[in-house]
Amino acid sequence: MINRRFFLLSAAASTLLMGCGFQLRGAPKLSFNRVYLSGSISPDLMRVIRKAFNTDTGLVVVSAPEQAEVVVTLSDLVRDKQTLTLNTQGLVSQYLLSLRMSFRASDVAGNELLEPSSAAVTRLFNYSDAQILAKQQEEADLYRNMQNELVLQMLRRLSAIKIHPTDKP
Repeated sequence: MINRRFFLLSAAASTLLMGCGFQLRGAPKLSFNRVYLSGSISPDLMRVIRKAFNTDTGLVVVSAPEQAEVVVTLSDLVRDKQTLTLNTQGLVSQYLLSLRMSFRASDVAGNELLEPSSAAVTRLFNYSDAQILAKQQEEADLYRNMQNELVLQMLRRLSAIKIHPTDKP
């Protein structure tokens, strides 16, 4: 009797969850296909952006602004590492890592499509002098993941740009 009730309750709960419309957030839908990136961009950031654009959205990064539908002007990443907590011996036990990037988008003629925006990501980082090499690698991995998240934030904001077929070059 208990197994039957559990089964019916489980079936009802799963039916409700399927019917609620829950769906994972996919890649943003962009109304343009070609983008030109300008500004002070490190090769590392450029590689992450190209990968995200090509794999997630099918967007092509072109080499000349005349070939693009949208010109994105980026400022390079600003890294910050602040001491958050100290242990009883006065040694750092936790840092606050942050990355920030500013960007704007315009068309080839220079008309603003997306006002100057900034994206920021912060993470808590537990630190220990006893595991210094492992913690250095963990910090590098955190920064890499934060950089990927910044690029996704930028893509989501770029998805707000609507280019009409008559506006495309």
